[in-house]
Amino acid sequence: MHRSTFIRRGMTRRPVRNALLITSIAIAFFIYLVLTSFERGFLGGEVESERLVVSNKIGDALPLPISYYDKILALPGIASATYMARSRATYRTPSNFLGLTAVEPDSFPAFIGDEYDISAETLARFRQTRNGVIAGRSIATQEGWVVGQKITLNTSSFFRADGSSDFEFEIAGILDGRKSADTHFVMARYDYMNSERGVDRDTVSNFGVLPRSGAHADDVIKAVDTLFANSAYQTRTRTEAEFMRDFIAQYAYPLPVRVIGELFGVPEEGRPLLSKWSKHISTFFEVGPAKVEALENMTSSVQEMTDYLREVVEKNRQDPQDNILGNLIRAEEEGAVLSEDQLLATCVMVRFTLKNCSPRAANCWLNTVATWMGNLRCCSQVARTRRCNSCWRICRLAVPSM
Repeated sequence: MHRSTFIRRGMTRRPVRNALLITSIAIAFFIYLVLTSFERGFLGGEVESERLVVSNKIGDALPLPISYYDKILALPGIASATYMARSRATYRTPSNFLGLTAVEPDSFPAFIGDEYDISAETLARFRQTRNGVIAGRSIATQEGWVVGQKITLNTSSFFRADGSSDFEFEIAGILDGRKSADTHFVMARYDYMNSERGVDRDTVSNFGVLPRSGAHADDVIKAVDTLFANSAYQTRTRTEAEFMRDFIAQYAYPLPVRVIGELFGVPEEGRPLLSKWSKHISTFFEVGPAKVEALENMTSSVQEMTDYLREVVEKNRQDPQDNILGNLIRAEEEGAVLSEDQLLATCVMVRFTLKNCSPRAANCWLNTVATWMGNLRCCSQVARTRRCNSCWRICRLAVPSM
């Protein structure tokens, strides 16, 4: 029997069950594509940028003294530097969010010049207007802002001495992003924001560094972090792409765990465990079996995750909920129901479709699903050996190392 015929017959044997399986696969890939698009759109031009970002070593949300600026600029191998203070802001309603970055009017626009288009007229007006802001095209179009308009923003990180966080600005100009650069933010002047706030004065969120032509980024990173290694505010220097990925990891990467938890009825307290186990397993796929520690972590994580998911499956079997796992448990055709191993395979497959970007890992999981569709429940007849060998060959075609 040809393997394609074998798979086709296996798929048509249980159409309802396979329809549910295909639906779960489609949902997993849909979520993966949405998150990948989000990451690419969020990173924008930073992926190919050589810019470096200096932040507080303890955490990106903690400040650094602005006095570091001159010391960083004096280091060898640095062509230019700038500084910025970031904050989340809202306009008119608490749910209307945008980014607010307080910058140095001369150095910062040049620092991001390869990613954004800012006219000379806009820059001149920005430097002349103390409370001026340059608005991104996205937020300006959304709110209908025009040059010269007065707006009031409420910030989450800048506070006046009286405790208020409302600041009035004047639109000095509009900037446009190149490629997929984000423009849902405004740039204000640091000197204005710093003089008006009563907390964390003379501090910044980050420094931006551009290495000289021919200088190695690793050497510059080491020089900056070594300079402040024994100070009260130690630094951590990264490429801009790495900085943005860390930012996304802090706020956006927990989303797949939450989505999967809702889809399969995993309790809230168990979702951090899923994240930890999947991280160990995906790390093993990246580094391979040569790393003994990665192999040990993967082995223990697989066992712990399997045991935990068995408990989740059993609870849902006793009281099926309105989610994918509950629907799979209720699915029945000709008196046959999905086994515990098949249910576990679905949970694991969806989890790793979302977690792993590696084509090799995705290929492995997809072929595992294809093998499952082929129905591995072999009977004691002569055809048993042939079925198993066919399934084995299917996996071997895509995963040669098996």
